[in-house]
Amino acid sequence: MTNHSAVRRASSAIRFVLVHEQAHHRFPERVDGVLSHFPDADVHFASDLTAETIDRHFQKAFPRAQIEKERKTPSAISAGKRFLVIGQTEKQKSVEKFTDSKGMVCHGFFNINVMVNGCIYNCQYCFLQEHIWDKDVSSYMKLHVNYEDILDDMKNIARERMTAGLETRFQMGVLMDSLGLEEATHFVEFLAPHLGDDVFAKSTVKLGTKGDDIRVLIEAAARYPWATERFRPGWSINTPYAARAYEHGTASSDLRLQKARELQDAGYVIRFRVDPIVPYEGWEKDYTRLIDSIYVRYGIRPHTMVVASLRFDEDGLIRTAKERFPNSDLFGYDFPKEDRAKFRLPFEQRMKIFRTMIDRIRKHNPDQEISVCKENMKTWRTLGMDPSCSCLKEPCLENTMDQFILD
Repeated sequence: MTNHSAVRRASSAIRFVLVHEQAHHRFPERVDGVLSHFPDADVHFASDLTAETIDRHFQKAFPRAQIEKERKTPSAISAGKRFLVIGQTEKQKSVEKFTDSKGMVCHGFFNINVMVNGCIYNCQYCFLQEHIWDKDVSSYMKLHVNYEDILDDMKNIARERMTAGLETRFQMGVLMDSLGLEEATHFVEFLAPHLGDDVFAKSTVKLGTKGDDIRVLIEAAARYPWATERFRPGWSINTPYAARAYEHGTASSDLRLQKARELQDAGYVIRFRVDPIVPYEGWEKDYTRLIDSIYVRYGIRPHTMVVASLRFDEDGLIRTAKERFPNSDLFGYDFPKEDRAKFRLPFEQRMKIFRTMIDRIRKHNPDQEISVCKENMKTWRTLGMDPSCSCLKEPCLENTMDQFILD
């Protein structure tokens, strides 16, 4: 039996909430609605959200968390997953265009910044452990409640691109788990009816999660005929062993697949990221079983399969992750840096991993769209893959195509 109770919930994760008074004054019902989901949290209001104000409240809430201005300490990261700041984002900065792939093959997209560092799960490899969006404060989560301003920015971007004959890919899973805090934030619920507007006729919103809360999407599919076309849900999926060992608080591998099948039955197009593939002893058997489960046991027909190997953004992330999880076996591999993008597993090891995964996927669906993620053109060419034939579809970013093609 799957242990559903193991999935971390927002209501039990958040222990301290700091609310900007201006945000509460502008959106009292929305803010109060969010707070109602955290009955056991210590709630405070502040007239400003300067770094000093947040730092003071953070230190008061978690006195044993070490605060360093230029580095995220293990204790601050752990505390930050229980500390929520509610405020607003600046209009015209709430949706950011992804432009610098650092040499990786990637398409352009627009990230919706409704939350920053917004993940209650605790994956050992997560880049948010080292992602410093404000170096003067710790790793707290911040919710921007001015949803209408975010929507306006999305409309402006979609309208401009539609006029030019371009599709628009919005994405919510970069700095947050798209659905992990939906029970409290209700942003997807807010967005769903608006996606039926003509301005979004050529737009999609990609949602990425490791959780099991799909209620908002089930309800949207029943209420709005455009929901299954405009929302593109997907799971970052891993083997049962890797999910248990490295992805704390997330839904089990089987539970993620179960929920994906439910959304497929509701009419959604499903995407999977097998990410990160960890080459532990017995990995080939486990990962091929995972692929078999997707296609056979659960009967899912993914629109896209993305595969990605274990990697880290920078050596600082490796050090921080090791400090947080000193007993983990995740960091005992060789991570040479080939280019300015990532510390990855050695090239030949990655090629074996990717070939194993691609061959297994092709066994089930010879025409399956497959992409290798966070990789440069050398990888794509070695695998005999063309980005234009993968899930990328639209032209890649200019700075991905000709840089860092290593011999």
